[in-house]
Amino acid sequence: MKNDFISARQEILSLLSSRPNEDFYINELIRITGRYPNSIQTALKKLTKDQLITSTSVGNKKFYRISKKAGMEVKQYLPPDTSFNWIKVINREGAYAFSMTVCLSNRDQLKKLYNTSMPTYWYNSLTHGLYYNSSELNSLGMNIAQKLERDSTFAQKDIALCTKLCNTLLQEAKRIPNLNLTKLNNSELKSILEKFYRMYMMLFPFLTSPFAIERYFEQKIRERVSDERQLETLLSPISTVDQEMIDVLNLASHIKQHGMDAEFEKKLTDHWQTYCWLTMFSINANPLPRDYFLNEAKNILEKIPNSEEEANKLKNEDKKRQQMLKNTLQEMNARTTLKQQVYFLQKYITLRTFRKNIICQSHYYHMPLRH
Repeated sequence: MKNDFISARQEILSLLSSRPNEDFYINELIRITGRYPNSIQTALKKLTKDQLITSTSVGNKKFYRISKKAGMEVKQYLPPDTSFNWIKVINREGAYAFSMTVCLSNRDQLKKLYNTSMPTYWYNSLTHGLYYNSSELNSLGMNIAQKLERDSTFAQKDIALCTKLCNTLLQEAKRIPNLNLTKLNNSELKSILEKFYRMYMMLFPFLTSPFAIERYFEQKIRERVSDERQLETLLSPISTVDQEMIDVLNLASHIKQHGMDAEFEKKLTDHWQTYCWLTMFSINANPLPRDYFLNEAKNILEKIPNSEEEANKLKNEDKKRQQMLKNTLQEMNARTTLKQQVYFLQKYITLRTFRKNIICQSHYYHMPLRH
C-alpha cells in the first residue's frame, strides 16, 4: 500500500501540474488514474497538508488544483532538456499506441483544421506523459486565436464538428460487438479495424486544440471583467453533475427502502453495463467489474443517511450554478460579445468530459477486436 500511495501522490501531482488552471473532483481523479478511492483520498489529504495542492468547496463537493508551491515537487516529471520548453498535454495513463495516435493526429490532422501542425513531441514511458514543444503549441494558439477573431462562427462550428465526430465514433464502435467476428477472415477484420481507426484519429485534434481555445476565451473575458467574484462565476464550470454518482445514489436509496431484491439486482446490472467503461481511457484497460458499483452503493449507504435527498441536492446545486451565472451576467449588464465568450468557454469545458467519455466508450466497444 505504501508504494501505491507514493505512486498515487506522484500521479495526482503530475496530472494537476500539467493542467494548472483546472479543478478536479475526486471521482474524476479516481477515474483518470484508475486507482482505488482510498488511495486517491489518502494522497489528496497528504498533498493538501503539504500545501502542494489547494481545494475549493462547491456545495458538498471539493475540487482540487495544483498550488504554486508544488513547482519543485513535480520537476522530476519534466524532460531533462528543459531549455527546449516542453509542455505536457496528455497525462492520463494510456497505451503507447494511444499516445502515438495523438502524435500522428497532431502532425497530420491538426493542420487540416487549424492550419498548423505539431510534429515534435517527447513521451515519458514511466508516467505516460506526452510533451510538446512550447513554440509549436504557441503557434497553434495564435492560429486558432486568429480564426476566432476573424470568424465569429468558428467556435460554434468547431464545437459542432467535435460533437459530430464523437457521436460518429461511438456509433461505429457500438457496431463492433454486434458483429460475428469469428466468421470474418483477416482481411475483413482489418477493414473493420481500419474504419474504426480512421474515425478514432479524426477526433484526436480535439484533444489538443481546446487548450488554446479555452485560454483564448478566458483571456478575452478577463480583459472585460476585473471583479474577482464575477470572474470566478464566469470562469468556473457551471455543470459539474456526475450522472454516475446520481444514479448510484439512487441505487443506494433502493437498498435502503427495499433491500437487495431482484429489482435491485437488475438495476445494478443496468448500471454496470452503462458505466463499466469509465476508467478505460487506455486501450489496454479493462472494464470495471459489477462488484465495484455494488461496493460503491454500499459505501454510500453507510456514509450518507438519505441518498435520494443527496442526489436531488447535487442536481439542485447544478441548477443554482447556472442561475448564478445568469444573474451575474444580468447584474453586469453584460453585452452580447461577453455573453457569447462565456457561453463558448462553458461549452468547451463541458466538452472535455463528453470527449473523454466517448474515447473511453470507444475503447470498451472495440474490445472484441483485441481478442
